[in-house]
Amino acid sequence: MIGNINKLKPGIRNILIGLSLILAFGVAANIEMQNFLMTAGLFFLVFLGYWLIIIAITSIFLNKD
Repeated sequence: MIGNINKLKPGIRNILIGLSLILAFGVAANIEMQNFLMTAGLFFLVFLGYWLIIIAITSIFLNKD
């Protein structure tokens, strides 16, 4: 799967990367819910994942990859 990501269109690749960021750090936040020091970093990375998806969707519509 990792090798095939680079063969995809850039927008779809960014959506997959963003989704994997959200899933991975969402699971990590549920596991480490007691550790409140981690939450700021986790929320930042989840926000970064959503931002990658938004940029990818807009780039697909604008560039029509």
